[in-house]
Amino acid sequence: MRELIGSTILVALVLALSGCGSEEASGETTDAAPSATTTAADVPSATATADAEDPKAEAWAACQTEIDAVKAKPALPGTPRFEAQRVHMVRVRGKSMLWRRPPEERPEHDAFLKKKTAVKVVRALRAKLRKFKSRNKERREYILREGYLWHHDVRLALAIVEQVSLPKIFDEKTVYLQRGVDIWKLEWRPRDKLHHERFVYMEGPFEGEKAEVLLGDRVALTREELERTPPLH
Repeated sequence: MRELIGSTILVALVLALSGCGSEEASGETTDAAPSATTTAADVPSATATADAEDPKAEAWAACQTEIDAVKAKPALPGTPRFEAQRVHMVRVRGKSMLWRRPPEERPEHDAFLKKKTAVKVVRALRAKLRKFKSRNKERREYILREGYLWHHDVRLALAIVEQVSLPKIFDEKTVYLQRGVDIWKLEWRPRDKLHHERFVYMEGPFEGEKAEVLLGDRVALTREELERTPPLH
């Protein structure tokens, strides 16, 4: 009897947590858990909600159809190499996200990983970026991957975030930055007595503050470009 009651409660908890056709989601209250004196005849069967006379049967069927459709889709590749170092990625400034797939490979970036220490990786990247001098567009095309500031290796990720800033990769006065699901308009500001050359947020909760490009950020010259192309995260 205890095993039957326990199984019933477990099924109820799983369905409630899924939010799929649950009574809580429809605004109704759930019944209390069966008492210790509940008999087997009083315990509802696992198929009770699928009964043809149950008013929620149609909702359950629709929910199951959606679940089956998602399961039938091909699995996304994800970013195995990034995930293998995710615990170390907390050292890198950026928004934690899950990825559908990694941005396009840049074999020339992997050459930095031959350096034996993180300090040497930073120095090598800095020297490479300086070769572009004032050619910001070329520097941008070299460092960004499908518009993303990204790398799966924590050493190079740290170096990229440290060495790359928006004024170093854009000559344009207005750019758009996507972080997670948010897209922000940024505008260039010249050097003054208190600040270096910079881009600032023109909207949102950070309006007027300096904007930085961090790991996982995506940047473009127009909002339409970011909205038109599906993100990889």
